[in-house]
Amino acid sequence: MKTILVALSSFLGMVSARAEPPVASYVFPAGGQRGNVVPLRVGGLFFHGEARFHVMDTGLTAPPLIREIPRIWFEGPMIHQPASQRGEDYPRDHGGTLEITPDAILGVKRWFVSTSQGVTRSLPFVVGDLPEIVEQEEEGDQPAIPVNLPVTINGRIFPREDRDVWQITAAAGEWIHGEVAARRIEMPLQATVTVSRPDGSKVACQMVQIGGDPTFAFQASEAGPYLLEIGDANFGGSQSHIYRLTLERGPRVPRDWGSTWKEGALLTLPGVAKGCLNQPGMQSWHLPLKKDQRVLLEIFAARIDSRLDARLEIQSANGLKLTENDDPAEGITDSRILFTAPRDEDYRILVSDRFPTRSGPDFGYELRTTEITEPVEFRLSMDTDAVTVVRDLPPGVGPPPETTPDGKPKKKTRLRGTGIPVKLELMGTLKGDVLLSVEGLPPGVTADESTLKLSANRRATEVFFDAAQDAPLTLGGVKLTGTVEIDGRKMARTALQEKTGGDSVRFAVAPAVPFRFESDYWVETGYPVGSQLSKTYRLERGGFSGPLRVELSDRQIRHLQGVTAEPLLVPAGAESFTYTVTLPPRMEMGRTSRVQLMLSGETTEPDGTRHLVSYTNSAPEQQMMSIVSEGRLRLTPGATSLAARPGGSVILPVTVQRADALADLPVRVELLVPSPMHQISAPPVILPPGSTKAELEVSFGKKPGPAMLPLKVRASTQTGDRPKRHVAEAEVELVPVIDKVMAGSLD
Repeated sequence: MKTILVALSSFLGMVSARAEPPVASYVFPAGGQRGNVVPLRVGGLFFHGEARFHVMDTGLTAPPLIREIPRIWFEGPMIHQPASQRGEDYPRDHGGTLEITPDAILGVKRWFVSTSQGVTRSLPFVVGDLPEIVEQEEEGDQPAIPVNLPVTINGRIFPREDRDVWQITAAAGEWIHGEVAARRIEMPLQATVTVSRPDGSKVACQMVQIGGDPTFAFQASEAGPYLLEIGDANFGGSQSHIYRLTLERGPRVPRDWGSTWKEGALLTLPGVAKGCLNQPGMQSWHLPLKKDQRVLLEIFAARIDSRLDARLEIQSANGLKLTENDDPAEGITDSRILFTAPRDEDYRILVSDRFPTRSGPDFGYELRTTEITEPVEFRLSMDTDAVTVVRDLPPGVGPPPETTPDGKPKKKTRLRGTGIPVKLELMGTLKGDVLLSVEGLPPGVTADESTLKLSANRRATEVFFDAAQDAPLTLGGVKLTGTVEIDGRKMARTALQEKTGGDSVRFAVAPAVPFRFESDYWVETGYPVGSQLSKTYRLERGGFSGPLRVELSDRQIRHLQGVTAEPLLVPAGAESFTYTVTLPPRMEMGRTSRVQLMLSGETTEPDGTRHLVSYTNSAPEQQMMSIVSEGRLRLTPGATSLAARPGGSVILPVTVQRADALADLPVRVELLVPSPMHQISAPPVILPPGSTKAELEVSFGKKPGPAMLPLKVRASTQTGDRPKRHVAEAEVELVPVIDKVMAGSLD
């Protein structure tokens, strides 16, 4: 084991240090039946024990606060490089309830959370009208869960590679249809659904993707049970891989798009025409225009969860193609054309799919027409509905300001994602600049002037803000407006949110964090798994004298692979601390483990109000880094599986090997039984120094289970006065047996 130590500037990578506003990760379940009270599990980062919960629509009532509850956590399979090199969020669970009124409007509602450190983006919650059930999550593979139809199932694919299996019963010849909502409720799950019989034979399904989520239907060939398995297309899974699976009897009823199309149908100006491409080919609309009349034609398809990958074409009355559009921009499949009529004429507007053979009842669209009277038209869009601005620190608190070589203050470093991203959508030729203004800023807050300009050559910006050290801590809303001058006249457009169409952004001012930690860059090489790693940090309190709490950050720069640690309370006035993390017995060998810490404390405002604030730093010198190697203990069970007979017992031999440095230590050997299982036990055994063999007597009650999950055997050093404890683990499968199998047998 070798330590690589390098002293670096305390402020290296300062952009990686920051106060952390709250982040809303999920709500589980992600919906409920109206007329019910729904227990919620809200996942979030940097809530620090509790948060204010806000609902944005009528028909929903929630308590003002949600509080932290024990987190449901499954470590899951080993994650290997390169996936294990990526960052990972570790949301904490917070409990609350949501009351849905009987007359609540069906569909998507939105909610968000706020704390002393800011405000989160909003996420969806779906109000439904069918009976609902919520998956009772347990570790390991579970048997299929029977459900009665109709039903909406709230489930989660967690951990990675998890699969949920639901069982329904169908009559011979009966149709069953269902749909998944995951991407459409802004969750990361890329859902897959397969239908099979209990014998494993697959059932043919009609499968359609809507908004990135599968919808399906199948006809039962014979009466009996059918299994529906849902998982992630990329074998992923996390706390946020949440879904809603709605199942009903009967054939799938295509969505009613309200189509008014017929050959030669007339478009109005302005207007919204609706169609559905039920057959391959083109649908033709007619639009009479005068010479030099300008019109904007837009297809709404992907934006309304249609499968249509639209293509739009304009022809003259005699069929001559004048212009066409497929995708107006990268990643946008809804076509758009700004057209100036060359003459008085009845123009043909043709709608088709990008792929000529595609069509069907899921290929609906809206064709919107708008007359453009200005020489140029533009729109502004925002991809966030919330922003938090942290107040400036008082002079002399925090790191000294960075300067240029000639001693001048450097421009403030901006962190991408901490402002309001704005995009310019331009129709026509724009010669001047679009100047942005912000309405509703609280006192003491200003917008960075350098980020308030868009043009034909700069179609995206992120508007950043600064808050004075005495700016009031508030939660409100702001609006952004873009103005351009054309021929001496000013044209203004309000920025709208991409997801909801709203024009207001929630705006929070948060207190600055005076304290921070600092350390030196070092890496422990060849560090054994199954042991503890410690590092000492210096505290820069910035005038804060109270106690502090140190723990693993909710957001990690690299997957932890099972690294754990207990919170550490640092006494008031202390100027340093030593933090210890536990490396699990099983990690990826040769990989650099990088652990990021979080420091939190309670500050007091001049008016006496108290605020819990936190600080993290992902710079390399502030991480706890180690390149892991094999552990100092090895444990080998005498069998890889055990015959589990109700009321019986079995002897499991275990061999423990110690490294030389541990030869004089006793070792405790014990059996760890997963939490959902019961009536399985074994007394622990203490191996004295020099002893390598142990026997665990595993006993089974009359009804062990409910599922036969693998048992874990653990060996751990009894360290006495030594600070580090070493651990090794191994799994043993359980095999249910029938009466013919003798108790005590080993498989």
